[in-house]
Amino acid sequence: MTSHANCLALHPLSRFICRQRPNISNALSKVEVHQGFKRNLPYLNPKDLLTTEKVEKSSQMADMEPSNYSTPNETWTVESLDLYKRLKSDLIEQGNGDWLEHKSTIYYGERRLFTKALVNEYPGKFFEYVFFFSKNEKKVKGVIQFGSYTQGPPGSKLIRLQDKLKDFLEKKESGELLIQKASNLLQNILKKVNLSVSHDGYLHYGDTVCIFNPASETALSANMSESKMHDEKRLVGPCDVSASKMTDPCIRNTFVIGPRAEGDGVLRFNEPFALSTLPGVGGELKLMSDRITFNECAKKSRQQLVTLKEDMTFMSCWKILCHDPQQRLETEGMPVPANTKVILNHVKTNQNLAALTEFSFRTPFGREFEVAAKTEVDSHKAEKPSNHWVFRTREVQDAAREHELEREQEFKDLLTRQQAAEAEVAAAPPADEAPGASQNSQPGGSNPPADVCVHGGASATMMDSAIGVCVNKSFPGCVTASLTMNYKSLLPLGATAFVESWVDKVEGRKVYALAELRSPDGKVLYSSSNALFIQLQPQGEDADKWKNAFGDKK
Repeated sequence: MTSHANCLALHPLSRFICRQRPNISNALSKVEVHQGFKRNLPYLNPKDLLTTEKVEKSSQMADMEPSNYSTPNETWTVESLDLYKRLKSDLIEQGNGDWLEHKSTIYYGERRLFTKALVNEYPGKFFEYVFFFSKNEKKVKGVIQFGSYTQGPPGSKLIRLQDKLKDFLEKKESGELLIQKASNLLQNILKKVNLSVSHDGYLHYGDTVCIFNPASETALSANMSESKMHDEKRLVGPCDVSASKMTDPCIRNTFVIGPRAEGDGVLRFNEPFALSTLPGVGGELKLMSDRITFNECAKKSRQQLVTLKEDMTFMSCWKILCHDPQQRLETEGMPVPANTKVILNHVKTNQNLAALTEFSFRTPFGREFEVAAKTEVDSHKAEKPSNHWVFRTREVQDAAREHELEREQEFKDLLTRQQAAEAEVAAAPPADEAPGASQNSQPGGSNPPADVCVHGGASATMMDSAIGVCVNKSFPGCVTASLTMNYKSLLPLGATAFVESWVDKVEGRKVYALAELRSPDGKVLYSSSNALFIQLQPQGEDADKWKNAFGDKK
């Protein structure tokens, strides 16, 4: 293969003219021959770059007083002006005298500062900024306004990211995120529920009760799967049940006795009835069971499955038996007393509800026990404690006391709302005051779209400038060795940003510095940066020139 050096050759005619008339060498050109194409390249004589005239011109420009372009102009937004005035007031006018406003300069002729090179031709289109420097603190603070010419490429990835971010924020505000749905459902089904008050000491149709197992000290509770919690706003069937250690009355462990029967409405022994969860978040699911099949059985114990479903069928019928087998014939048809041990029997399968403490599993509410329809008897043919249940209700004395506490809390809440309303009225501004100017208005034009962002290289340029001012003002003659950018948030095009830079540590000729780019209120971090600077130390004749150039002027 032909090397790149061999592809470049002087044209024969050019070589002849150079030998005959060397003073016109600048007008000649090289010819690049590469892959069959020819292109003229300018040929420069290195000796012409160091003429006496240019050396004198460079020395004259070095002595010129540079112009200050770090002052507000008509392209500054209201937000930029407010931030500039606030920084100037806090740091210079009310400061300790250590802070100074740094001049962003542009020299006449060929010497131009990169970030201000197009300030004359395109004002406000690239960068508008002001830095304030403190030599004692070795810190820089400033305001930066990114113009319309610093826009980043609207690539498909960025657009998709912005769309996803918008969808995320909209769902977050409306509470439609999966984690929010699950959290809201968990909070809702754990809300406190007031049980019914038994004035006569018996259970009635329509009563809200908590079914408690004294042996395991657990309560019969609904246990919906975590996958359903992410999609639903209430309990839906089919829903498992478990014996939970959470015995305080809440939506997941309280049930309603129904349907309401004719007559006095008192629930009696051996009388079929249904148990359903509360309406609303509870979903009005019916407690049901059916015979064991190969596919339908409890997961751990493989016993008769007990679940909650929406439909009301014969499999949802239960009846209450006396816990003492010798008294069941005498108690048949009698009212069921509240807060006493009873047996909950399934009508179709004639199996008793049981809390199986030997089978446990993890749930979003902790470790809980499995509940199944299984009659467990001892040697005397009496049901074991796992089949004993208590239908809890509130006593009259407890209800009266809770009512008093609720009235006291309502009175306190009313006073708090009144005080808050009075404070809001006192803090409200007068109606005749005119609203202030918009903080995001762009003088002389419309605002850029909210989904257009600043190029990452533009942010890095200004971060490098801020760190460079901070380091070189503290340690003259430093150059950037490395600059690391960490982008945290999208920076909207045309936005005003607050930049802060400071020297972190110094190790010999190595200077480590940090910087942050934030919103004017400091709440949004757009990007952060850490940089390493090296302080140059020329030797010989260049050392004096370097000292004169940097040591005295900075």
